[in-house]
Amino acid sequence: MLCSVENRVELPGDLRGRVPRLIVSYADRATLFTFCVVAIGPFLLLTLRHNGWLYSIASAIGPLLPSVFRTIRPFNPYRNLGARFEGIDATAVGRMPIEARFLQLFTSRPATSLIWWTGMLMAVAGSAVSLAIASFRSRPLDWSFNLSDVVIATMAFVIVSANIQLHFLLRWAFREWPKMR
Repeated sequence: MLCSVENRVELPGDLRGRVPRLIVSYADRATLFTFCVVAIGPFLLLTLRHNGWLYSIASAIGPLLPSVFRTIRPFNPYRNLGARFEGIDATAVGRMPIEARFLQLFTSRPATSLIWWTGMLMAVAGSAVSLAIASFRSRPLDWSFNLSDVVIATMAFVIVSANIQLHFLLRWAFREWPKMR
């Protein structure tokens, strides 16, 4: 049985009160809209330099780095500031049956596939938007390589991509939870 919470996320009834509110809020569509608006920032950052390396590396690699990180270290909704503020002990979660099963969702093969598909789609979309921005600029591309500019632009894409991936991962987990009985 699903029950609606304040932020319009359909949260399964037996998870209600067992998932930190901060994590539940990440799955809200309004939060996704905010992340999409913030995603304009890295593209604006690219236009400041109009550098070919920034357009090609940052927008293509940045969205894939959160996928690499989440493959190596799967998401744990109980190991963050929101859980600490709500008094959820991350070390005790393994002994709680519902929370332990919820954690298994994030280490599953379908979760990893979703993370990689989301990262690849965002990399393709980011590269396409970067190519469009680069082609509409009137001046020629600068191909001088500046490592600090590439790292900063890539990290901007990483931050935005990680948040958008987390949104889709949580929406998937809340939808898949009833199937884990």
